[in-house]
Amino acid sequence: MAALYAAVAGVGVASVGIASLLREYEPLKCDSVIWRELLDKTPEQKGKTVAITGTTSGTGLALAKGFAEKGAKVLMLNRTSDRSEKALEEVVRVGRAHGAPDAIHIDCDLQKFSSVRKAVEEVKKNADVLDVLCNNAGIMALPFKGTEENGFDQQMQVNCLSHFLLTQGVFPLLSKSKDARVVNHASVAANTNGEFDLTSLEKHPECSEHYSTPWQMYGQTKLANIVFTKALDSRLRKKKITNVKALVAHPGFAATELQTTHAKSGGRFNHFVMNLIKPFFQSAEDGAAGILLCSSSMDVESGKFYGPSHGMRGKGFPEPHEPKAKPITEEMMDKFWKKHEECVGTRFEV
Repeated sequence: MAALYAAVAGVGVASVGIASLLREYEPLKCDSVIWRELLDKTPEQKGKTVAITGTTSGTGLALAKGFAEKGAKVLMLNRTSDRSEKALEEVVRVGRAHGAPDAIHIDCDLQKFSSVRKAVEEVKKNADVLDVLCNNAGIMALPFKGTEENGFDQQMQVNCLSHFLLTQGVFPLLSKSKDARVVNHASVAANTNGEFDLTSLEKHPECSEHYSTPWQMYGQTKLANIVFTKALDSRLRKKKITNVKALVAHPGFAATELQTTHAKSGGRFNHFVMNLIKPFFQSAEDGAAGILLCSSSMDVESGKFYGPSHGMRGKGFPEPHEPKAKPITEEMMDKFWKKHEECVGTRFEV
């Protein structure tokens, strides 16, 4: 991702004043271009239950509001905070205006497996059937750090390990749906031309000893989301399970809190870089288009990777494409799955 951002920045420096590059980064406020058209084409979701992680802002909040507008019951999995309460109020307001059940907040801290397990039980209390699980939440290029409870790199645990555990926990509810979706959230950062490194699943600091920057670990976490999707799809096919699809989407260059958090984590240089690439961002709603498509369209194919179609795949309507990584083999998927089970301490039988 760092190399891609650098390429974009090379163009951006010509269009942005030098003084503005040195300011503290603030998210770009831009109009949505494709979101409304895609949402209007989305089938009604009345009677469906959708669980989404990371809905306090950005793509997660856009998805929650979109599903509420379409009539779905939305379960919002976030750490309890003022931000989560405000987001819940927004989604409830949208839902009531469109005849949807009130959205429900479920406390879920992805930095703690114990919290994820409690969240699974809360999901079960609020839904007999789960139609969509959007593993949306993520953190980007934060410093190498082990989570306090479990010891894995914070990016790897939040972006992938905890979502693996969450998916395992709610899978019995998904299997009851006539058309269930597990939608993981990747990134153009997964296009590393490399392959997934199983040592990134070791505990801190061993996991990060051979990475020079947190961007490399971020790329690994997002490639992990793709491997997880393909591994889940492979298991579904082998068991001839056709009522559950596993898909993965990325938002392109979407203006969300990810950039803000990253900028604040690394001082003035990170603010400089984020300001350089700011002109190329699309809205958070447009960034959520791929996840919405994967979650609701009858025309998507399980196991596929969806993302924007234009501008270095940074903007535009989502379409399927291949990640620029080495081929993901059955052997890799099997090792990946078993290592994840070992990390979270739970078998995941499809």
